[in-house]
Amino acid sequence: MKKIAILTVPPIIESYLRGRFPNHPDKGDLNQKIIKYNNVIRELAKEEELTLIDVHALVMRNGGTVESEVHFIRNVKNNGGKDGVHLTADGYRALSAEIAKHFVPGKKVVCYGDSLTYGANLPGAGTVTGENYPSFLWRIWNPELA
Repeated sequence: MKKIAILTVPPIIESYLRGRFPNHPDKGDLNQKIIKYNNVIRELAKEEELTLIDVHALVMRNGGTVESEVHFIRNVKNNGGKDGVHLTADGYRALSAEIAKHFVPGKKVVCYGDSLTYGANLPGAGTVTGENYPSFLWRIWNPELA
C-alpha cells in the first residue's frame, strides 16, 4: 500500500507579493483565500485518508506572517529580501522533521511540488545537497551519508 501525504499551503507576507505583482488580479485578502484552500485540503485528506502535513500551522507557530529573523517565510529581516512566499532553510528543516514523523526510512519518497519543494533561491536549489525539504529529509534518514 502506498502512503500519500498532502501539504497545506503556507501563509504569505502579502505586502511583498503585492509589491512584486502590483497587477495581481485578486484584490482580496490572499491569506484568507489560502485559509479557504487549506480547509479544502484538510477535507480532502480526511475523506481520502491521506496523511496531512500542516505547513500552514507550522509556519504560523514559527513567526506567522510577521517580518522577523526567526520567521519561516523569507523576509527582509531573515534573508535581506522581500520574498514573502518561500521558506527559509530553517523552515525547510522543520518541515522535513514533520514529514519524517509520518514515513519510514528506507522507503522511496517522491516529493512533488513547485518552487517550495525545489528550494527556490536557496543554495543547492533542486538538489539533495541543497537547502530544500527533500534534501533535509534525505539527511534525516541518511545521517551517516549526510
